[in-house]
Amino acid sequence: MVSCEPVKEVGTSSAARLDQIQVIEVCRTNLDAIWPYLLVSLKQADFIAVDLELSGLGSRQASCAKNVGDRYAALCEAAKTRGILSFGLAFFKKTGQSESKRRLKFSSQVGCRGKLTVFG
Repeated sequence: MVSCEPVKEVGTSSAARLDQIQVIEVCRTNLDAIWPYLLVSLKQADFIAVDLELSGLGSRQASCAKNVGDRYAALCEAAKTRGILSFGLAFFKKTGQSESKRRLKFSSQVGCRGKLTVFG
């Protein structure tokens, strides 16, 4: 279940602790309110990270491969046979030449009303 709790303010220190990073949980009850903020963050970001949580890890060899190319190919194959459970977006904005950073992270769980079946 996705939590739609109020947002915590982010610190501006370069040594920001994990609990100081602003995380915004997105769900169907707050999507309309958050959507404009998400679009502005997307347009103003210097760097964007996308994270997917899948319904499985794939074969053991995928995470143990020594060669990065082999590991990437095995993980791509695993992703084709798994379902997406949640996804995250992280927006980063460089704030001048100092070490100060601002981080915004949006996260949402993906669900379906019926059974989740992955064919492959």
